[in-house]
Amino acid sequence: MNQRKLTDLLPKGKENAILAKDLCMVLGINDTRKLRKMVEAARMNGELILSNMKTGGYYIPKNKEEIKEYYKTMSKYAESIKKSIYTAKKALKEE
Repeated sequence: MNQRKLTDLLPKGKENAILAKDLCMVLGINDTRKLRKMVEAARMNGELILSNMKTGGYYIPKNKEEIKEYYKTMSKYAESIKKSIYTAKKALKEE
């Protein structure tokens, strides 16, 4: 399935996000890892696909506020990961 079709399957608005397991059923796949790779490929091709980390759902933003909220959430998540990686890196240097 190409990325355009994936985007066409996604609802607009965070409140309408489709759960990963449900999207897998629609796509005829049984592996959420494969779905994540499809979403990642679509994003790398410039498609704006947002996800709700709390529900595990995917959606197309209906407005700039949803994009801002997603950006803020993902930025905090990325910062947390960077701190975790830094701690591991520091521990490796101490060996």
